[in-house]
Amino acid sequence: MVTEEKIKIRKMRCKGESYARIAEILRISANTIKSFCRRNNLQNTKFEDYEMKNICKNCKASIDSGRKNKKFCSDGCRLNWWNKNSDKLRKVAIYSLKCANCGIAFESYGNKNRKFCSRSCYFNYRFDSS
Repeated sequence: MVTEEKIKIRKMRCKGESYARIAEILRISANTIKSFCRRNNLQNTKFEDYEMKNICKNCKASIDSGRKNKKFCSDGCRLNWWNKNSDKLRKVAIYSLKCANCGIAFESYGNKNRKFCSRSCYFNYRFDSS
């Protein structure tokens, strides 16, 4: 079964078509349709729910998710979306620290053992001869 057929099966099933009707239209065995629908939880699904679950949050492309409900079509889209929407990330582990080189206060996310505010401060502290 090719990807286009899977998408057609999902859409028809979500519109309420029977297994037999889908099999007749696509010329695929009704048992194959039934098995596919069971594996993908398409027994009693509404079309609106399908559309929302199978569209990439970043580029709005259709996703052939298989067994797991995916939110993004690729790693690139996932990273791009999180970079644009970093405010939606629940940052729980934010630590207020003081730089060992320049003494400026800075925040560190997820690492309470940081000693420097930047790489340049680290290099200056470690390699500066003064």
